[in-house]
Amino acid sequence: MTHDGGLSKVVEGLSRHKMNELIDYIGGLCQEGKHNVGVELENDGSGEPICCCVEDGLDGLLNDLSIALEDDKFVKKCKVVLDIIAENTHNGIFAAKNEISENIEYRTPKILDWNLCYRKMSECNGILHENENYVERDCNLDINEIVNEMSKDIKVGGGKIYVSELKSIPESTRSAMHEHGLTLISQGKVAVVTLSGGDGSRLGYNGPKGTYPIGKISNDSFFKIFCYRLRSLSKLINIECKIPLYIMTSISNDKKIKDYFRENNYFGLKEENVIFFKQDSIPSISIQNKIFFLESKYKLLKSPNGNGGVFNSMLNKGIIDDMEKKGIKYVFTHCIDNPLCKICDPFFVGYTDLFNLQISTKTVLKKDCYEKLGTIVEKYNKNQNSCVPQVIEYSEISRLDNCSEFVYGSIGVHLFSLEYMKYISKGDKLDYHIAIKKIKHYDISNSSIVDPLDNNGIKLEMFIFDSFEFVTVPIHCINVERNEFSPVKSNHGDDTPQNCQNAISDLNKSFIQRYTSKNKVYNNSRSSSVYLEISPLLTYFGENLQRFSTVCNSDKKYIYINDDSEIECYDEI
Repeated sequence: MTHDGGLSKVVEGLSRHKMNELIDYIGGLCQEGKHNVGVELENDGSGEPICCCVEDGLDGLLNDLSIALEDDKFVKKCKVVLDIIAENTHNGIFAAKNEISENIEYRTPKILDWNLCYRKMSECNGILHENENYVERDCNLDINEIVNEMSKDIKVGGGKIYVSELKSIPESTRSAMHEHGLTLISQGKVAVVTLSGGDGSRLGYNGPKGTYPIGKISNDSFFKIFCYRLRSLSKLINIECKIPLYIMTSISNDKKIKDYFRENNYFGLKEENVIFFKQDSIPSISIQNKIFFLESKYKLLKSPNGNGGVFNSMLNKGIIDDMEKKGIKYVFTHCIDNPLCKICDPFFVGYTDLFNLQISTKTVLKKDCYEKLGTIVEKYNKNQNSCVPQVIEYSEISRLDNCSEFVYGSIGVHLFSLEYMKYISKGDKLDYHIAIKKIKHYDISNSSIVDPLDNNGIKLEMFIFDSFEFVTVPIHCINVERNEFSPVKSNHGDDTPQNCQNAISDLNKSFIQRYTSKNKVYNNSRSSSVYLEISPLLTYFGENLQRFSTVCNSDKKYIYINDDSEIECYDEI
């Protein structure tokens, strides 16, 4: 379809409900990379704005389209997508291939040896811990030895990403890092960003995912759990909770989330410390027609641009400026759907600051190559003789002959220096990834909503971990236990609400066992059949639960220690 001088005819057709012409026009604009739609439509030679002559609502649609096409990066990626569709569609079936380049080699990250310092001390006939400040001194000695070893790697072209096994870090060093993190948090140096742009549709839940009642007995939502955990963390520092909580919403759930927090009085947090900002959204593309989908007759269907959009959204919505005014140094980011996350983990904060890192991240050991977790790697480019840290999809890593060597899976918990987030947000550094999806949309031909059975469209998304490759100092991955990770993704498969609830109960019972093992009052046989839920308002991660040491000896099947420290017991729920 040509658009030279024929725009008035297109719009005239629209006034007669020939919306297919607009869809063609949208596709044409995408391919041609044109930008200011409104100006073009007004410039038909008559001097009169065409939009005044057409049906109400069209101007809003054209405005949405104009905004989308002003994004040069988006337009360029759309052109790439159209080419890929053309090359990979056979007999009406689209199957894009993601080939692994022969010039790319994936390497496993190096594991940090936390015994270096102790071995060197032994070689020097040992150093006795006679000084009362030995914990802090040991921490500094450990870090210095690690830094020295990393420097050797960097000199030979490696050392972009390292793994610290949490269990291998000496207890005294972990304790010092934890205390250092608590100090930074108490000084107001740490903020939290919760990524909560998704909805609960895959859970059969009509609402924002963060409002889903994951508490098996309490019906506590993800949001409530994290807000209460922040309040418990503040109790450890003996201050009123002033940790700024920034919640990234989306175009579809922004109002619902804000209303939810207001209705629940911000779960005890101060209103001024809970800040909402909306993630940017972009159109999705039809594989069959190579056009943008519609949500309704006069509305483009738009979806969030991926968790990597957090950087630009924080910049454009004034969040980075707000953090700078508050004196924030580090930003803890996490996904809304993992209620086991140690939000604003003091150890994590202290570790990152003592190493002066731009990014640190948490991982778990993958069950196998095929577990649906992004995998931590060093990506080596043979042509450029360079390495960058990266997280790659499980589908890509599983095709490697040595896939079993790549065992560290990302759990979506990161700590960024604010300076680094600002650096990423101001540059156009992150590329869009292509995600093939089933996309529910408005069908103009019969004025109805289509809910497809098969993948029919492409969404463009940025990933937060693509920011890893631009660091100038190595990234550290803290490999933690599974008791910090049990995401909720859908009602089927491994990441179900039921599996997550069981993980919550197991974690709570492990908290209680810390106190009961010493007193030998823990009935293991009975405990295994008990479901235990503990309000996160009572404990951040297992502390201050001594008084409940016998709770699992109950003959009831379900036990809930509620917000008021009362024990509720049930045979059924």
